Amino acid sequence: MFGVIRESFKMSLHTMRTNKLRTSLSLLGILIGVASLCSILSLSSSATKAVINSFANGGMDIITITPMRGRNANEVFTDSFASTLQNQIDSIDDVIVMRNQNSMLRHMNRTKMASVVGTYSKIEKFYSITLSDGVWWSLLDSISGNQVCTIGKEISDALFPSGGAVGQYIKLQSRNGVRSYKVVGVLEKKDANTSVNFNSSIFIPYNTFNTRISKSPTVGNYIIRIKDSFDPAKETTKIENYLNSLVSSDGYVIFSLSSLRDMVNESMRIISILLGGIAFVSLLVGGIGIMNIMLVSVTERTREIGILKALGATPRVIELQFLIESMLLTFLGGAIGVVLGEFMALGFCKLAKTTLYISFSGIAVGLLFSIFVGAFFGVYPARKAAKLDPTLALAHE
Repeated sequence: MFGVIRESFKMSLHTMRTNKLRTSLSLLGILIGVASLCSILSLSSSATKAVINSFANGGMDIITITPMRGRNANEVFTDSFASTLQNQIDSIDDVIVMRNQNSMLRHMNRTKMASVVGTYSKIEKFYSITLSDGVWWSLLDSISGNQVCTIGKEISDALFPSGGAVGQYIKLQSRNGVRSYKVVGVLEKKDANTSVNFNSSIFIPYNTFNTRISKSPTVGNYIIRIKDSFDPAKETTKIENYLNSLVSSDGYVIFSLSSLRDMVNESMRIISILLGGIAFVSLLVGGIGIMNIMLVSVTERTREIGILKALGATPRVIELQFLIESMLLTFLGGAIGVVLGEFMALGFCKLAKTTLYISFSGIAVGLLFSIFVGAFFGVYPARKAAKLDPTLALAHE
């Protein structure tokens, strides 16, 4: 049997080399389908990975609670609630509070509207923030309520276009008047997350914000960091249940990047399935083209089939030869399609300036499905060839 398969494989290759134009046209439909499928799945994988990586930089282990107007909200969401929350939920590693307000900044004759964020210096570790110059203000600055600040990249570029922001003073206008703040650090450029736009924010100690900017009994945000051994998405639900026991459901908004990550993964999976379905349709169309070509081939090679049968070839051997030829055509088209599809995906990623992540599962599916298409649509022509009467086949002109 192995010898029959080997000879059938050799004859199929000979037939494909002899009819190069017909072979090329046969490959085209399968090639386009597999190329589309592989490029779609690789682009989907690359887009998902890019989004997830940006989330990771924003703090996948971070959960943000934003108090709203609701039952008992003003009484519950105070500064001391941060420690209460940490004591109640074992999975919480640390909690910091945050308040913000838009204000006008000025240095000499330059102005810039920015978000003034009052928080703890620990925010640096929460979001893995790096500084291009200077340092974060210290715990002593926070306790003492000193007028110091760390500024984002956009603020530094707007107020200090020549550089050298550290050590300079920025005038900050608020409802309590205009005060000068010493710049002690400048942040590296960083993507914004759902809580903070780091590039256009100025960070000052929390106590300084309460005493110099705006005093309020409620907190703007609680930033929670979850321990490494816990799933932030599951802990979000646990924290939400605890908050519901204290305030009404409209008394707060809770958000975690891990939950958004799951939503993105599911959305991209659905999009990949829908686009992949379109590629599968083109594969089926290519399979129909293969069947038509093979039927034409059977007609053209009727006399050859008669000679093979006269020499003792069984219908099973004839059927196997045409089936192998059909599968070889689709596999070759699939293999070329995989290479073309990945090059297409690479080109799109270059234009988008992102990294290509090849979907190896997509490659495997594309190749296997192309072979299946060859087998499925090659069965009828192969059986038609096998059932030819040798006497009529030899007499065919």
